[in-house]
Amino acid sequence: MDALPLDPVRFSPSSVDLHEHAWETESAHRTSEGRLLYVRCTGCGVRRVDLQPDPRVPPVAVSAPTTPASARELLQMAVSALEVEER
Repeated sequence: MDALPLDPVRFSPSSVDLHEHAWETESAHRTSEGRLLYVRCTGCGVRRVDLQPDPRVPPVAVSAPTTPASARELLQMAVSALEVEER
């Protein structure tokens, strides 16, 4: 099966590869393939889906990082950054 072309607006390497990402799990669930993790970078807000086939093995990315999709997400990122600065 051929891979689908990536949407250049949602998959922008210039916005995704600016720093070392610090992935935080937002949610997870078990599948027949293992544990599926929905992760977000705490620094820039990009999201990715990871798969952890076995608890003794680190998860691997099964999707490309995507930039925040909405103005609401961007606003939430800005508010989070301000909260971190206040600490």
